[in-house]
Amino acid sequence: MVFLYETNTTSLQQEQNECSNQFYSRVGLMRDFIFRKIYQVLIDWPSADIRTVPNVMHQIRCGTDEKDAKIEYQINWFIDCAETHIHNHRNSFDTFCLEGEYEEKIWEIIDEKDGTISYQFTRNPDNILSSAESVSGTLRHVASRYHFPGNKMHVNTQQFHSVTPIIGSEERVLTFLVKEKYTVPVDTFILNSKPYVDSLDDDMRPATKDERQDMYNKLIEVLTKNNTLYTIEKLSLELHSVPVIAVNATLPEYVQATIKFAAKYNLRLVIKTTGHDILGRSTAPGSFLLRLHYMKNMPLIPQYSSCGSANVTNEVRLGAGDTGGFLQGGGHSLLPLWKGLDVDQVLEYGVVTADGQRKIVSPCQNSDLFYALSGGAGGTHDVVLSVVLRTFSSPYIISILLSIEASNETRYVTLIRDFVPFLPKLADDGCAGYISMGDHKISMKYIWPNGELNIGNATFSEFQNNNTDLVFSAKTTAFIPSFYEAYKLALTPSDPNRYNMLLGSRLIPDTVVRYRPDDQAKLFLQMKHISTKATSLLISHIVYGQD
Repeated sequence: MVFLYETNTTSLQQEQNECSNQFYSRVGLMRDFIFRKIYQVLIDWPSADIRTVPNVMHQIRCGTDEKDAKIEYQINWFIDCAETHIHNHRNSFDTFCLEGEYEEKIWEIIDEKDGTISYQFTRNPDNILSSAESVSGTLRHVASRYHFPGNKMHVNTQQFHSVTPIIGSEERVLTFLVKEKYTVPVDTFILNSKPYVDSLDDDMRPATKDERQDMYNKLIEVLTKNNTLYTIEKLSLELHSVPVIAVNATLPEYVQATIKFAAKYNLRLVIKTTGHDILGRSTAPGSFLLRLHYMKNMPLIPQYSSCGSANVTNEVRLGAGDTGGFLQGGGHSLLPLWKGLDVDQVLEYGVVTADGQRKIVSPCQNSDLFYALSGGAGGTHDVVLSVVLRTFSSPYIISILLSIEASNETRYVTLIRDFVPFLPKLADDGCAGYISMGDHKISMKYIWPNGELNIGNATFSEFQNNNTDLVFSAKTTAFIPSFYEAYKLALTPSDPNRYNMLLGSRLIPDTVVRYRPDDQAKLFLQMKHISTKATSLLISHIVYGQD
């Protein structure tokens, strides 16, 4: 049989819109829904079902709807979107265009009672065509529709069409397709005005490794270009831990409105500023994300007065995007023995409280909040918009880099026992830094603000002279004119990515390290794990600081 259409393009468009609106209402297909599906595919990429029709298209089969198994999802990326054969489809579907453009031509066989004959070819599931069957009527192009980024179209089983690329469109067509399998699949046909058609060269096969990589790169590009919540940096997270919606706040009023909105609708609010919390506290399942990254500002305050204190010179006010959660954790750094923790330098906070009110917080104004913000409860009672900090002239730095390796496990045990009592001596001199232990080796990065190079050399030379059987490598003691230069040399070469680790945090009193070094060494040794990989560490970032 052949489906004959009325030559009424208005009714055709109305039917298309009605079907499409009903269908989209049912499955909730919107841009965010599509990007979420793309994100799910990328998370489980090794098992993604990707097919290719050579020189025509790549197709990803995204499975069925979670609530309705009769709805199937696909992503189609066309190498050549042209479909010159006039045909119908076995199932109805909706298509949402993400990239590229094309013209869809609608065709009908119209019997004008003039003896004109057209032809139909039955198309079986294996793409084999039957012999031509004659049909009375003329095959005519009766309407056109255009598919472009952001547009959606409904294609039903009774619709015969062909597809033509838009001349001048440089982007390849990328579409998200929702196939509706509620109705019994219909027979499919090819229509032509002549009793023959060219062969159908659209056999589908599994994609090759290179084709899969091309498709992967395209999906990453789409997510990044569209600036969605599902960006590359989140692909390492499980889907259930990603916030479902976000506000990219740039003004305090946006922060207030976001907090009030979350309270009104009982939404789980999480806050992110400069980046991810390494323990995952800036994200949560089904949460509402308040992102403060772009609230950056760093004006210098020549004279600052607060709480009756005399004018303090050269303070700085940092925006939320500059401070992040650093101060909420106390502001630990490499300089604790020089000026204390960074939170000790705070003179004032500007905050939005949980009820959406803006407040100035200092030791004499809302003092309870000031001390609550001094470390340990970030993101629970206030959103910090700004902070006023004391500033100091940068010290020069004595930088100390050292790696010590023992030849065997027995010698490593004595190395740890000798090294622990060495830590208080470094602290007494004013040094602080990071130490890593593992695989018979201790590696350290220490700095000494305004220290003395000859004393630093003598301190480490003494330890080396008392342990001549150990291998001392990467030993460097250097004078650096500023902390910033020391930071660039000692810390920025480190890459914190691509490590599998179990995180833990313990505050060890100075009295334990100083007066019970054997107990502390025993604890380190009990935790130690010998690994065949040199990058496996027992402890990373042991930071010796003030009492």
